[in-house]
Amino acid sequence: EYANTIYQSNLLPSTDLINVAGSVTPRILAEYANSIYRSDLNEISTDLANLANEVPPKIIIEYANSNDYEKLIFPKELINDITPPIITNVTVTNITGNSATIIWDTDEIADSVVKYGKVSGVYTQSEEDSLFVKDHTIELTGLLPGTCYYFVVNSTDQSGNSAESSEYSFTTSGELEVFDTRAPANPYPSISGTHNGTIKPNQTITASKLYTYPCSGTGGHTEYIIIYNESRTIAEGYWEGYSGDWHNILFDNSFTLEEGETYYYSIRTGSYPQIHH
Repeated sequence: EYANTIYQSNLLPSTDLINVAGSVTPRILAEYANSIYRSDLNEISTDLANLANEVPPKIIIEYANSNDYEKLIFPKELINDITPPIITNVTVTNITGNSATIIWDTDEIADSVVKYGKVSGVYTQSEEDSLFVKDHTIELTGLLPGTCYYFVVNSTDQSGNSAESSEYSFTTSGELEVFDTRAPANPYPSISGTHNGTIKPNQTITASKLYTYPCSGTGGHTEYIIIYNESRTIAEGYWEGYSGDWHNILFDNSFTLEEGETYYYSIRTGSYPQIHH
């Protein structure tokens, strides 16, 4: 009662069961069950077939949310199955700009897995369905338009025997969208990167921030700066993004650079700053 799941299957009868003169009726009573699953074996064993009367499995379900029935093979412990499924008829259907459906068949019930990617032999994504079936269908979504995808299908039976197909491919419809701003009328060079140099002031100066001159019409900026000498770090600062006074990097404390002393700096810039030497 109040079970989340009820599972029942007919297996080989015991000696006591074979000696029963009358019919033998397996029976399960489930009340308020969320789901009931019941499966019959493909073949009746010889001992079971020799019983005097037919053995009808019976399930009584009260207030169940769902009831699922499917005929299955004998458990692997009974049949010692070591043969993997045979995969045939691999086909790609319903190809669109962002989806495709892969279908195939197996000679026995098995699960469904499609492994796929944009490079042959490299499968970075996968979709799967754990339901054991012979007719397999997997839909791939979120694909790029105008792109070739390579894939293999895989099916594993209830005994854990797995088979994988050879590689197939398909190309989604449409054209791959490429972001291209085209050549500007007045282009600036983008010189983002790290710039290292030296500073030798001709007079003693005190500084508390670094201002970056961007190329006109751009958001050129400095992202990070460090100033140091032979013995220690003098100052270090980080850009805080496009908000407020975004042209400046504020240092935690003011610092002094002495006249005639040599200092070193390293600046990491974003796009389109103007570097004045």
